[in-house]
Amino acid sequence: MWYELRGNDIVFNTTAERMKRRNLERDPRAAVLVSTERGGPVWAKTEYVRVDGAVRQIADGAAAREDIRRLAIRYDGPEEAERGMRDTWSKQDRVTYALTPRRVYLKGL
Repeated sequence: MWYELRGNDIVFNTTAERMKRRNLERDPRAAVLVSTERGGPVWAKTEYVRVDGAVRQIADGAAAREDIRRLAIRYDGPEEAERGMRDTWSKQDRVTYALTPRRVYLKGL
């Protein structure tokens, strides 16, 4: 999942149709786990950060599409982000969420 830090919040974006959105609207509690390694099961990683908290929707419509563009630039660069906007994201109903941390767990860091 692509994410970015905005102030103290972890911000992420998804399509409005995904189960993720329905689950978060039903129960806003969530956790984000970020590992320093790739491959294999997450729980087997030697280093990670887990952030628990509650999410809230912070954008939809054009603002959420701008958020996914920003995230795509961060992860894939400007050219791929513009291609993604043109080919996919501009046609989707997207939403952006912010997770406000309540607990942070570190393993191996």
